[in-house]
Amino acid sequence: MKKSLNIIMGDDEFILYIRKHHPNCNQYSNILARQISEWFKEYGISPYEKNVKSKWDIIGENIDPQILPKTAALFEFDKNLLPDLFEKLDELGRKI
Repeated sequence: MKKSLNIIMGDDEFILYIRKHHPNCNQYSNILARQISEWFKEYGISPYEKNVKSKWDIIGENIDPQILPKTAALFEFDKNLLPDLFEKLDELGRKI
């Protein structure tokens, strides 16, 4: 049996990565989510599912349009895209 190279991850996870590794990024989460979605679209990948509740509590000091989103769009994609994706996330995080 051939092992699938696909993975499903949400843009909330990608935004969390940006917030952790680029604490000076002050871009709103919805703008980051749109830019992430556009990156996936360039690879012909549409959201697997939209408006999925994030894995963290929706109430708290970090849940804010400028910090972490309440919901996410999920994307199913080949794991081999992860290096390029994280390069894009770092690029987005460096924009202030």
